Amino acid sequence: MKKLNWHLILFYSFLTILSFFVGRNVENSTLNNFSMVSAVGIDQDKENIYHITLQFLNPPALQRNATGDQLGAIVYEESGRTISEAIRKLSKRISRSVFLDNTDIIVVSEELARKGITEVVDFLILEPNISANLKFFVTKDVKPSVVLQMFTPVHKFSASRIKETIENVEANYGSAKILYPNKIKNYLMNKVVVNTSIPYLIIQGDPSKGVTKENISAYSSPSQIIIGGMGFFNGDKLIDFLDDEEGKTLLILDGDLLKKTIWEATCPKDEKNKFAAMNITDTHTKLHYKQQENHTLAFTIDSKVEGEIYESNCNVNFEHPNKDKYEEQFEKEIKQSMKDLIRKSQEYNTDFIGFAKKIYMTKPSQWHNLKNDWNSIFPNMTVDVNVEVNITDTGESTHIPK
Repeated sequence: MKKLNWHLILFYSFLTILSFFVGRNVENSTLNNFSMVSAVGIDQDKENIYHITLQFLNPPALQRNATGDQLGAIVYEESGRTISEAIRKLSKRISRSVFLDNTDIIVVSEELARKGITEVVDFLILEPNISANLKFFVTKDVKPSVVLQMFTPVHKFSASRIKETIENVEANYGSAKILYPNKIKNYLMNKVVVNTSIPYLIIQGDPSKGVTKENISAYSSPSQIIIGGMGFFNGDKLIDFLDDEEGKTLLILDGDLLKKTIWEATCPKDEKNKFAAMNITDTHTKLHYKQQENHTLAFTIDSKVEGEIYESNCNVNFEHPNKDKYEEQFEKEIKQSMKDLIRKSQEYNTDFIGFAKKIYMTKPSQWHNLKNDWNSIFPNMTVDVNVEVNITDTGESTHIPK
C-alpha cells in the first residue's frame, strides 16, 4: 500500500511539472504571436484624419539580464479616417497582431480634446480588447507622439513612468486624480450637466532632446514628462487647464477625493517670504443649496480639513493661542483658493465642481425646473464658502521658542 502511494505521488508530481513546462511554452508561443501595446496616443488634423501613435513593448529589453542599450519600447505611427482603421493599417508594417489588453495609458492631444473626445471614448469602451483600467490623459502644448517617444530616467519606456507618476501624484500630492474611460463615458451620458476634469501632461524642458538618448545620459534630464494638473471640460470639449493649487482645491471640493497633499500658507504675522506647510490628511466637503425668495439660487460650501504641520519658518510658535492663529491662516487661504476656483468655473460657465449634480442627486424635480436655464443661472449664483481647519499635530521641530 505504501509503495502504491509513492508511485501515485511521483506520477502526480511528474504531471504537475510537465503541465508547468507545457503551459509555459504555450504562453510564450502565444505571446510571441502578439505585439503588446503599452500606450496609445491619438491626435486629429484639420481634415479630421486620426493620427495614432502606438508604443509597443520590447520584451527582450525588459528582462533582467538585458543590456542598457536596448530600447524598452518601439513606437509606430499611422493615420486613418477612424481610430480602428489606423490601428489595423499597422498590420502592413509589423509582423504580429496588435495586443491592447495590457495597455496602461491613452494620451489625447490638446487639439483633439478641444474638438471633442466622444469618439475616442466610444472607441475605448466598444473595443473589446482594451483594458477597463486604462488611464486617460490629455496633453498641453505637446503632441502625444512626442510624449510616447520620450526617453525617461529609471523606466525603460514612458508609459510606465506616466502610469506610476499619476499614481504617486494622486496618493501623495493631490493635484490630479486618475480617470478611466468608463468614468468619462458616465459623465458624457449623464442626464444632468456633469462636466469632468482629466489629468494633463506637459513636457518640461526641450522636447527635441527628450526623444534622444541624451535625455537619460545626464544626472539631470534636459526634458521631463510632468503631470501638469487637471484639464476641465464642458461636455466632451476641453476648455482650459488647472494648475497644481487649483487641482488640489478641486479635489477638496469634490467630496472626499483628496487623499493627501501639502498646503502652504503664509505666517500668521504675514512675515515676508516665510511660510508654514501643512500635510493634509483628511478632508470632508458638503455642498448645500437653497432657492431664495427672489427665486435666485444660492449655495453654501462647508469644508473640514485636518492636517499636520510638517514645516514652518515662521517666528511664531504653536503654543496656545498661536495654534488657533495658524488654523485661521490656513482657513483663510484655502477659502480664498476655493472662491477663486468657483469664480473661474463661473467665468467659463463650466460647472466642473458639481453644483448641478448636487441639485439633481438631492432634488431631481427641482433640477427639472432649472436645467433649461442652468447656463444663465450658474454664472450668477451666489456661493458662500466656510472652511474649518484642525491642525492635529505640530511636530517637535516647529515649536519655536519666541
